[in-house]
Amino acid sequence: MPSPAPSTGPTSVPAGDAYKRQRATAEYSCQDDAPFIITQHKYRSQQFASLYFSRLATLRPVLLAAAREKWPHLPVSSVLDLADKGECVVVGTLYKHMKLKPSILQDYGRERSSAPLVAVGGGSVVGADDTVVLEDERGRVKLVGDVFVPAAWVTGVVVAVRGCEDSKGNFRAMEVLEPGMPWQDFFPTAAAADTRAAANQANPSLPRYVAFLSGLHLSVPTTTAGAAAPSPPTPPAGAPLPSQGHGAEGAAEGGGDAMVLEEMLLDVLTGHVHSDEEERLSAGIVRVVIAGDSCSFSHLPHSLHDTVNSTSLMHRDARAMAAPVKALDTFLAELSAAVPVDVMPGECDPANYSLPQQPLHPCLLPLASRRASVIRATNPHHFTLGGVRFLGTSGQNIHDMGRLCLARLLRTPSRPAAAAAAGAADADASAAGDAGGVSSSGGGKAEPMEGVERQEEGSKGREGSAEEGRGDEGEGREAEEEADVLELMQRCLEWRHIAPSAPDTLGVYPFQLDDPFVLTTCPHVFFAGNQPRFATRLVRGPQKQVVLLVAIPKFSETCQAVLVDLDSLECRVLSVACPPFPPSSPSPSA
Repeated sequence: MPSPAPSTGPTSVPAGDAYKRQRATAEYSCQDDAPFIITQHKYRSQQFASLYFSRLATLRPVLLAAAREKWPHLPVSSVLDLADKGECVVVGTLYKHMKLKPSILQDYGRERSSAPLVAVGGGSVVGADDTVVLEDERGRVKLVGDVFVPAAWVTGVVVAVRGCEDSKGNFRAMEVLEPGMPWQDFFPTAAAADTRAAANQANPSLPRYVAFLSGLHLSVPTTTAGAAAPSPPTPPAGAPLPSQGHGAEGAAEGGGDAMVLEEMLLDVLTGHVHSDEEERLSAGIVRVVIAGDSCSFSHLPHSLHDTVNSTSLMHRDARAMAAPVKALDTFLAELSAAVPVDVMPGECDPANYSLPQQPLHPCLLPLASRRASVIRATNPHHFTLGGVRFLGTSGQNIHDMGRLCLARLLRTPSRPAAAAAAGAADADASAAGDAGGVSSSGGGKAEPMEGVERQEEGSKGREGSAEEGRGDEGEGREAEEEADVLELMQRCLEWRHIAPSAPDTLGVYPFQLDDPFVLTTCPHVFFAGNQPRFATRLVRGPQKQVVLLVAIPKFSETCQAVLVDLDSLECRVLSVACPPFPPSSPSPSA
């Protein structure tokens, strides 16, 4: 029987006699319409300069107020007036010159020359000779100095820099000030018990969870185009299931199949399970959020990938391409019959490429779209559930930032020689002071909140014997990846922007009047889907902001979902494993 991994904190559930099979509820409000729905905008071949100007105009007052409070004796200057100011403060947007960054103009020039093409994959494009300039509406200037390490930044971040112009016309940075985390609505901890009791009169002590999924990659395995593969064997009646999964690798070793894993996931989320503990856990799930990449077209022949927009597809090829979307429609229809569902588009889903990705069209989901319990959300997705504010993406912003900067440098922003000391222990950012470094007007620290344990273990320690067979090097690499994802997510909050690398290297819609990705309020839960593995951290800001960072793993690779307790912000992993089915054999009577 699939069961959740051990909780990172104590979770109370009612006793068997007091438990009644009734799902918990929580008040829900979707807030995607105003910032992320672009139907009211009309594309007239506008460019992206207005997006950068709007971002700078929105964050400049925040940085100016923080700079005057931190450096009241220093004047504020524009880029073109640096020569007359001496030591001063400049507010602007960072632009990072990267020679390894893919460029269509350079690729075109290489194709027409005799020089060999340099293939740049989807990995890091950070180079040792990268440089950063600071620009405002009037001009730009190159940033130099030991306190400013280009590898720790991405294009599009708005900062305030203290420094002076040198003899070469560069601006020598002495300290960098970030916008910091915005203000936050109070977390409803005081009224949590009363709210839960009022919403769940039958089970006032029942915990309330929101379940996060991503990377389902639903598809119909095919032997030929349009022909479905044989169905997996049916488990014998009453066959015991493993108590905890070990990811997709363990499922494959046990002879499992992706279709069986999807059915088992449905059973756990909808309450069709065989133990009282799992029934109580399922009844506590008030909502399921699917954070992108729900469809997979990898089973299609390569010849079909080049004809997706063609009208000359054969009927069987068209059926093969429609199979993943139909599988998603069926999955959502079955799941939404038991629990409300939010489905976000992702990079692999049939939606627009640029952020914000618009909701999946109802024609793609004819069965699920008929249900009021299915919310076709945008990416990013912003909603309130039980008084808790959630904000998250399907992971494109985190993946893009990971290519453009070294996350390990983000963990040591206050040290002047961060590149030379990248392998040393982390230092407190507040130790920089006026001596130089990076500080934040409202930056957060990864500290435990009173009454809530710090949760940064990721998936390590939750997979039992599966972790015992891995060496120290593999464990260290996994821990490093988890920390990198969390650092990038935390920097999004401290930079007050969901996707700071857009539109330079991440596709977005060319908004003209404002930048909807600027954070004006701080969420209680900030999530990112389609990450390599589960990781979580509780961050608290200087103004009593408390934010739970959640990296949601790909279900197709880890067989894991994430449960977040609405009342305590505790996280737990829900692991699903495929049982090892014995080979079919003729019955004794045959």
